[in-house]
Amino acid sequence: MTRTIAVAGATGIVGRGFLEHLAGRDVRLLALGRRAPAAQANVTHLPVDLTRPDQVAALAERLTDVDQLVYAAVSDDAGNVVSGWSTDAHVDRNRAMLADLLDVLEPAAPRLRDVLVLQGTKAYGTTRGRFRLPARESDPRPPVTNFYWAQEDLLRTRKAAWSWTILRPTAVVGVAEKCAINILGSVAVYATLLKETGSALHFPGTHDHPVWQLVDNHLLGEAIDWCLTRPPHGNEIFNVSNGDATNWESLWPVIAAHFKMPVGPPRPVRLTDVMPARQPLWAEIAQKHGLANPVMADLVSWEVLDGHTRRDHNAYVGTLKIRGHGFNGFRDSIDTVTDKLRLMTAGGLIPRY
Repeated sequence: MTRTIAVAGATGIVGRGFLEHLAGRDVRLLALGRRAPAAQANVTHLPVDLTRPDQVAALAERLTDVDQLVYAAVSDDAGNVVSGWSTDAHVDRNRAMLADLLDVLEPAAPRLRDVLVLQGTKAYGTTRGRFRLPARESDPRPPVTNFYWAQEDLLRTRKAAWSWTILRPTAVVGVAEKCAINILGSVAVYATLLKETGSALHFPGTHDHPVWQLVDNHLLGEAIDWCLTRPPHGNEIFNVSNGDATNWESLWPVIAAHFKMPVGPPRPVRLTDVMPARQPLWAEIAQKHGLANPVMADLVSWEVLDGHTRRDHNAYVGTLKIRGHGFNGFRDSIDTVTDKLRLMTAGGLIPRY
């Protein structure tokens, strides 16, 4: 029997990687969200604002065949993404979104057997500073306000016939628009703006280059699918990354090479403060090169990129648990960056030089 998987957050970096991983497979995918994902034969878009309980309730009759739920949806505060993560309002809103969907899905879908929820390295307190390395799934929760715990506790305490899995990816790199965690998209727009003004590619962060990990969104899609199909499965938490580590010092020449520009000396600047004013220039660049989206804000998250380029600590999670359970996927992080920049170019999101 063909599996039916409901995917909340299908147009984000995580959801897009999962849908594209399953393209051409004998799987029916229901994309829940306000925006439709790219056309794909096995994907059906179900328009819904997940922050609206009435709209979620109206989906019930469309969810009757759902076997599994992949929940990658997040409601962030526009213009206040990073600091908004630690507010009670953010926690309450994101818990309610998951709870409301489960309240509708459970009685509507008698075949529901798996619920997979995405977290991240904020579970180890990386936004606060240094944490124990490598971070393990069994580490105690750091003393931070975080919607992860509210959603996790909901899964742990809900009496249901389905089992749950939580994935904790490292920094996710992929192609997406209107995504609050789009690190590489922000870097690509920043590089384009410098390129078009005849500048070298100056690193905008601090002079420190701590080690961190990223995960290719298509590899993450593989890991999600593995979690939903492995026997036996359920009620587990797994870290997932590309399997290697990198830093900005290693990535910066690779990014410069893609844009055919020299690497300049570091010029620390808070992008959140200065880049929004470059929207008129971006609109000119978009028109000049025939780009798909002239709205810079749809492609970037300056606040998140500022956090990544100013990090003062190493961030490394252990992936022995997921590998011990049988998932052996990996990617070269340099290849991930170059591949995604090529995809952004092919999709007309950044110019071809």
